[in-house]
Amino acid sequence: MATTSLRIDGMYCDNCARTVERALSQVAGVTNATVTGHVARIDHDGALSTAPGLERAVEAVIDAGYFTSPAHRIDDAESGRLSAAARSRLANIARFAVLVAVVVAAGAGLDALAGYNIFNAIPAIDQSISLPMLFVTGVLTSLHCLSMCGAVNLATTQTAAPRNVRAPLAYNLGRLVSYTALGGLAGALGGIISLTTTAQIVLISLAAAAMIALSLRMAGIVSPPALDIPALNRLRAASTRRARPGGAFAVGLANGAMPCGPLQAMQLYALSTGSPAMGALSMFLFCLGTTPLMTAFAYAARWLRGRGRAIVANLAGAFMFVLALSMLARGLSIAGVNMGQVAAAPAADTAFAQAVQADGYQQVEFDLTFDSYADFQVEAGTPVRLVVHVDPAYLTGCNNEILMPAWGIDQKLEPGDNVIEFTPTETGDFPYTCWMHMIGNTVRVTGASS
Repeated sequence: MATTSLRIDGMYCDNCARTVERALSQVAGVTNATVTGHVARIDHDGALSTAPGLERAVEAVIDAGYFTSPAHRIDDAESGRLSAAARSRLANIARFAVLVAVVVAAGAGLDALAGYNIFNAIPAIDQSISLPMLFVTGVLTSLHCLSMCGAVNLATTQTAAPRNVRAPLAYNLGRLVSYTALGGLAGALGGIISLTTTAQIVLISLAAAAMIALSLRMAGIVSPPALDIPALNRLRAASTRRARPGGAFAVGLANGAMPCGPLQAMQLYALSTGSPAMGALSMFLFCLGTTPLMTAFAYAARWLRGRGRAIVANLAGAFMFVLALSMLARGLSIAGVNMGQVAAAPAADTAFAQAVQADGYQQVEFDLTFDSYADFQVEAGTPVRLVVHVDPAYLTGCNNEILMPAWGIDQKLEPGDNVIEFTPTETGDFPYTCWMHMIGNTVRVTGASS
């Protein structure tokens, strides 16, 4: 009896592993196949020791919708299973690091060349918007939704049957039900109710941790331990026989708790309606607008086979990881921790815009951009007049409200010149952010000059 291990790419979940096991078990000469992490351990009668036999195993994996090749072989006959898994994990870590770097570089390049930040370019949603425009806003926001939830969408809805659309439809139906129910509840409350700071930090941090874990699992870097629980075993067995639209629907329902910028804006809009029916309708229309792209993305991914499926899975995992780190930084910023300042030495005073004296004020002016305000420096003890010049073309649902917690400031921005006044009394670096804590800058307060 011989054993051969193959690294498998393109797997998202337990159902993927079971699909690969079934496919390999049907190859002539194979007596048993077990997938752990992203490694298939194949027991055989020696058939896979020959090139034709190995090719048959490779073809079986590709026909099942995933990818491997003879070059993915890890012959652990001498070094043992642990060594095979370790080698596969090292290869996956190296590939994942490269893909994360590519995603970061691509995002920075898009921002630099086109001034477009996919996380912050959120349409403004306020009381003046009409119901039909809520649907249009959902359509426009769906690219943001794809960046936030695309990898979760894939991990939840993919099976080996490309023509089976039950899971993608169930996932998006879950989102519709969740959004509509939350909208109705918000409308019934009839007032603005926001989460406490601690609750926001916990919710965002938990979501970020879950997304990091899922991205590392998709990359084959970590694997959850096998739990010998009868109910879980029955569920796992059922998942090997058919797609799981029920599970996809449940994940869609959970999306209503995602700490997402557009969703937060819509919840506030629903609250402002003061009506359960209008709140539910507004959230329903918005979510309906995001559905076509989300569904099309999941459905298109189901037709990918072999290497194409592996590429999408790996990129989705890397993108989710970058997004989760950004989300984690957002949670920490709410807690008053600026990751930029932690990672680097404090910036020199020359890196901050300097105030000028005017009419007894220290006056600072800057132009609003999509994803930044301005770092500026003032002196303690003298009133500050901050003037924010807002071009309507740059005003979004993310940057349209400035929070300065050190001075109790929460101010909406409107097209034109916006004036914010405060008097700093203590020295130090004080963060200020947008209302969703996705944009962050610093006010540096120094001692009064002589």
